[in-house]
Amino acid sequence: MGDSVKRIEVCAFYSCEQLVVVIMGDNVTIIEDNAFQHCYALKFIRLSKTLEVIGSCAFQFCDSLEVLILPPTVEKIHYSALNGCELLRILILPDTISPDNLGSKLISYSDLNRNATDFGNVDYSYNGDGYVELGEGEGVPPATEESNTEVNEWLMSYMDEYPFHKLCYNVNVNTQKINDYLNDNGNGNDNGNGSQSAAQLDPYHGMTPLHMLAVNPHAPADTLSGNLLLHGSGSGSGSANTIHMDTVFVEDNQGNTPIDYARQYNVPGLLKMVEMLCMNRMNNASVNANANVRKQQQQQQGDVIIRKRKLSDK
Repeated sequence: MGDSVKRIEVCAFYSCEQLVVVIMGDNVTIIEDNAFQHCYALKFIRLSKTLEVIGSCAFQFCDSLEVLILPPTVEKIHYSALNGCELLRILILPDTISPDNLGSKLISYSDLNRNATDFGNVDYSYNGDGYVELGEGEGVPPATEESNTEVNEWLMSYMDEYPFHKLCYNVNVNTQKINDYLNDNGNGNDNGNGSQSAAQLDPYHGMTPLHMLAVNPHAPADTLSGNLLLHGSGSGSGSANTIHMDTVFVEDNQGNTPIDYARQYNVPGLLKMVEMLCMNRMNNASVNANANVRKQQQQQQGDVIIRKRKLSDK
């Protein structure tokens, strides 16, 4: 979508069943009702950085959608905006949004809904005859106000204990912000606050901050490739100057690594990560080669000394 687009109209992409990728220009401020409803194959959406409103049922029944990165400009999300997105598991709401501006049944019938139940002990309760399964021609009674509030409050706060993950999820993340965070919280040492952030797996997704950067299409490539590779999982005061390849290959609870996610959500970041890994391998090969040369030289020197001693003994 070009920069001239400022609003996604009602039902603009309704039931576009072959739609897989949506990349919005940054002038879109409103996604109207039912705009992407029933886009079953939709897997990747890069939202506008200036988005303010998401309409009711805007992404309802987008069965393939797993991640939605919201900009901090979002002020209101109407009811059932992500209802029935079965695979949705990553959604972190902006800190600035008011709970009063979150609609009912926002994440119902999704993996994230199940996380709310499993980890937060909250779920939607329905008026009428209880829980009604989704299906053609079937109606779902409205969720109670109390249960909506409980689920929305959990959504607002469930990642608060993982501020580095939230930073990496932010559309405005950059290298300087990552550096500032690491400098303020320790430089990736196991006994410092930084390592608890940089290498920690969150319990909801089993993801490190590097996973979060990899699913963030707004994250600059140098940010994705540089900082967490440098600060990832080392120990000791020198760890910030070392590339830790294992950080790139940590699997989350879906069995995916940051490289897997970068391939889907942030291809420029993927290319930079691969470039850095190749450089690291070349450097290691050079170091090993130099070490072998030194070892051979030491062995030769030792042989010379032994021969001299044998000659002197004679």
